[in-house]
Amino acid sequence: MAIPPSPRRSATGAGAAAGALRVLLALVVLYGFMSFLVYRVIHMRHVAPLDRDASPGEFSEGRVLQHLRRLVVDIPGRQEGRPGLESAAQYIKGQLEGLAAHAGPEYRVEVEETIVSGSFSMIFLRHRVTLGYRNHKNIVMRISSNVSEEDEPSLLVNGHFDSPLGSPGAADCGSCVASMLELSRLILESGWVPPRPVIFLFNGAEELFLLGSHGFMKTHKWSSTVGAFINIEASGSGGADLVCQSGPGSWPSRIYAQNAKYPMANSVAQDMFGIIPGDTDYRIFAEDVAKIPGLDIIFVLGGYFYHTSYDTLENLLPGSIQARGANLFNLVKAFTNSPMLLKESERSNKAVNEGIDDLRAIFFDYLTWFMIFYPRDVSLIIHSLPVAIFLLTPLFLSFPNITMISLFRTFMELAKGMLLHAFGVILAIVVPAMAAGLRLLFAKNAMNWSLFGYVIPMIPCLLYCLYYGGFLIQFLIEKMGMMGSLPKPYGHFVPDIIVGAMVGLVVGWCFGPLAPIVSRWLAKTSILHAFLQITVVAMAISSQLFPYSTGAPKRVVLQHTFVTDASNIVESNYGFSVVDANSLEFVFNNAPEAAKWLKDNSELSFKEKYRSDRSTWVALYPVPFLFSGSLKFPAQTEEVRKHHQHFPQLVVQKTSSNNWKRRVHLQLSLGSLSEIWTTSLNITGPLSNWSFADNTLPAPQTVSGGPPSYICRLTGQSNENWSFWLEANSSEPLRIDVAVLDQFLVDSTKELKSLFPSWADMTVFTTFFSTYHL
Repeated sequence: MAIPPSPRRSATGAGAAAGALRVLLALVVLYGFMSFLVYRVIHMRHVAPLDRDASPGEFSEGRVLQHLRRLVVDIPGRQEGRPGLESAAQYIKGQLEGLAAHAGPEYRVEVEETIVSGSFSMIFLRHRVTLGYRNHKNIVMRISSNVSEEDEPSLLVNGHFDSPLGSPGAADCGSCVASMLELSRLILESGWVPPRPVIFLFNGAEELFLLGSHGFMKTHKWSSTVGAFINIEASGSGGADLVCQSGPGSWPSRIYAQNAKYPMANSVAQDMFGIIPGDTDYRIFAEDVAKIPGLDIIFVLGGYFYHTSYDTLENLLPGSIQARGANLFNLVKAFTNSPMLLKESERSNKAVNEGIDDLRAIFFDYLTWFMIFYPRDVSLIIHSLPVAIFLLTPLFLSFPNITMISLFRTFMELAKGMLLHAFGVILAIVVPAMAAGLRLLFAKNAMNWSLFGYVIPMIPCLLYCLYYGGFLIQFLIEKMGMMGSLPKPYGHFVPDIIVGAMVGLVVGWCFGPLAPIVSRWLAKTSILHAFLQITVVAMAISSQLFPYSTGAPKRVVLQHTFVTDASNIVESNYGFSVVDANSLEFVFNNAPEAAKWLKDNSELSFKEKYRSDRSTWVALYPVPFLFSGSLKFPAQTEEVRKHHQHFPQLVVQKTSSNNWKRRVHLQLSLGSLSEIWTTSLNITGPLSNWSFADNTLPAPQTVSGGPPSYICRLTGQSNENWSFWLEANSSEPLRIDVAVLDQFLVDSTKELKSLFPSWADMTVFTTFFSTYHL
């Protein structure tokens, strides 16, 4: 006979369930409110932008947008090789000259247009590349008091006005130079006279691997006076202006911590910066060419639009530029008033004589409200306190009845709790990573990151953990679209597993501290089942979502290659590649019009014979190391003759021999091409020296398993020939592959580009490829 449950037991169970539900709802409300607050802070919703009619004594986002509209809308195409770059330079120069003409007598304002040329080697994307450049234009402005000396230590504010291939460059970095124009106006119209000179460098060749800043540091008369710098950049469309790098030493970050109105900085960012594929002018000023103390301040949110055609005015995050301007004005005042602003020789002497600590400090902001900053030696004490507290807690809990047995028992209980918490954090990382990988076994598409699906289980308990963790997750998800693709089959899983693991880690550190407190209510089978069901439903829903949109586009690269031999076209093909986990097969399956066009006009197949290796993408070197699964299909050859009568050609001028070495003097003509972005030389064979990079040959590189090669990228005006020499130490011939990247597109390429859906952001260009044996 069945025995009915005890009424008391049933009531107790019901009461416990009701208590658990109330605790859960309270947590949802509390952390939902904190999530809302963090979202507003991260996206700068708490900063009200000032319009263009704001007081002249204040920085105005509205006035910045006026400049930006001229640079982005009225002047299309600020890429190297296109006329918009020169138009932008003249607009900037005109604005600066207008400010100089109306400056008060207490100011000395100098505006210069400078042309820079040079050559050097660097490591970019972990690969060695040599750069040769000529006739790139910088616009430089120097604001000082009317009694300042020419060689007085100065502050440099740097930003670039050139744009990446295929992008309007509203955020990157039109927003930078437009902010600098407004900042220079504010200095001159606010009545504040800088006690030390302020140099504004509007450089015109950053996207070509930091050439404008290199030219300034190597050739400009003011470069030796720079005692500190602020580099302004953008790898997203706004949000808080993050200090991604600072140094050398802790002085620049201390200045920032003490003076930024809306600070966003974390010393961990510098350690993580190298993971992101890219670089900034910071490395020229602080690392490669000089050791100037400075800050690298970057818009990092809205990374979906970085280096895409969607980097437009409409996608800028309101309030971001206003916050940046308020920070910059305070920083300019602080740096120019600091006794640490010294020229290079003075910095060296001061460091030696006063024993200045050159170590980086520990710092982080709290919701952009204030900064916490302490030196490295203090961090050793602070970071050791938790260990000391943990070891002393058994003594405190056993007081006054202290015995060895009670101490040992208490210590073991604490150790058990710590291990359980660590195990929980590990599970929080492993389980989402496994779930992400498992979902892909049943889903067609990678990178379906529904924020709701991943974040619903993440109910944070600490506001800062949510702020830092939420920012980190959003930044990571946005950057995954440009981190590079990995070979199948395992590369398909990597991005989702990384994001899943990071979300799990953030859950661990956000919810972990409250777990011991709320576990008595929430450690119920029914609640665990509910969370499991929510997770499964979220996985199922996200598996059906399409991962791309105009708000989160997929980057697709299309290269129309013409292989030439003197004046003849030997071959033509369309090359495709992507930089994330979803392959080209995914692209064409979801772009039926483009696929049909290729089938009708060429061939469309994913068979092995249509695969292309990185050597066919040498015009973009070293960016193709982010590619995998590239394809190429035959294309028409004769259409280009309607537009170009002459193709790039390499000609031997003379050959000389000395001590068993051959020196070949060459001249490279770029033909009738007029929108050249860059020219790449891939040289293999017994090369022993060359005329680039101060006659210094770097370590050789290997491209697609080929022989060791030396790669040089040439940029600058295309209406002049390049003259250089190569030296070989044997009679074995040198092979030179010449790849010229031109931004002009023939009509068939334009038509093919137009057939891709709007969620596919197409970076399209033409490459003229030729090979020579000398």
